[in-house]
Parts: sequence; structure tokens; C-alpha cells
Amino acid sequence: MIGMSSLRSELTGNHTLIETCTLRVDNYRSTTKTTTTLAETTTTPTGMTTTLAEMTTTLAETTTTLAETTTTLAENAAATKAYDMTLPMAVFCSTAGLVVLFFILTFRPKLRRLNLENDQRRAAQGASKNLLSTNRMEEKSLEQEMLDLSQLKKQKRQEFLNSTT
Repeated sequence: MIGMSSLRSELTGNHTLIETCTLRVDNYRSTTKTTTTLAETTTTPTGMTTTLAEMTTTLAETTTTLAETTTTLAENAAATKAYDMTLPMAVFCSTAGLVVLFFILTFRPKLRRLNLENDQRRAAQGASKNLLSTNRMEEKSLEQEMLDLSQLKKQKRQEFLNSTT
């Protein structure tokens, strides 16, 4: 890189300064527009030094812009990669949704029928339990009546035996 003090010492004319600046611009891989701006500078050495300082700033900004562009390209590649995954994910999710919807529509009537059958079975079991408990109560009451009748029969027999003797 050529510093400002060495540039002043090499000043022999406008032509040499423009060649040196062009070499410097080519080292930074800057645009043609920057080179054209250097060629259009004034012929006074003071004006040229100011322009060179400005151009150095422009080259630094250009280098920064290239770095930012590289970052942007990397970000775009990452975004493209992420976008490449969105289409398969969307297809997968929509297919899974359709499969779930198919199963719901297919098996829902069957599930309703099964639930109805289960409800009917539970009602029948409840009714049979009620009937069993009713039968047991009747059975107990019949046993009690039979006990009462057997006791009454024994009592009547005893009375009959007592009355005959």
C-alpha cells in the first residue's frame, strides 16, 4: 500500500499520480468508476492529495460493502435452505392432516355404534342387576314367609296335640 508521504515524494506530474492511484485501485479490486474519478482530479498537488484521501475512504467503504455482500449471500443461502425444507414439511403436514381426517370420517360412525352398543349393554347389565336384587329380595321375603308358615304349622300342630290330649 502506498502511503500519503511517499505519494508526495513521487509527484513528478499529473500522469504519474494517476498511474499510482490506478495501481492502488486495482490492488483493492475497486470499480472502474473510482479510477475514472481519479483521472478527473485537479492538477494542483494539494487538490490531488485531498482527492486521494477521499478515494482511500471510498476504497475502505467498497471493501466493507463486499464483506456485507458476502454475508448477504450466505444469509440468502441459509434462507434458501430453510425454504427448501418448508415445501416438504408443508406436504408432510397436509398429508398427515388428510390421513387423520380420513380416519376420523371413516371410524367415527363405527365408534358411535360401539358406544351405543356399550351404553345398551351397560343399561341391560344395570337392569339385570336391579332384577337380581329384586329377585333376591323376593327370595328372602319368600324364605321368611316359609319360616313363618313352618312356625305357624308347628304352633298349630302343638295346639292340636294339646287339644287332643
